[in-house]
Amino acid sequence: MARTSNIFACVEPEIKKQAERVLDQLGSADYKKLLGIYYNKH
Repeated sequence: MARTSNIFACVEPEIKKQAERVLDQLGSADYKKLLGIYYNKH
């Protein structure tokens, strides 16, 4: 079983809305999965 941890970040509401719109346009609104992919590559 994979081990998991929580990540907490403070983001300005407008920036979060913009990021969600971009992810929606890319066809993936699952930012949690994308964040996991990012951290696995770095």
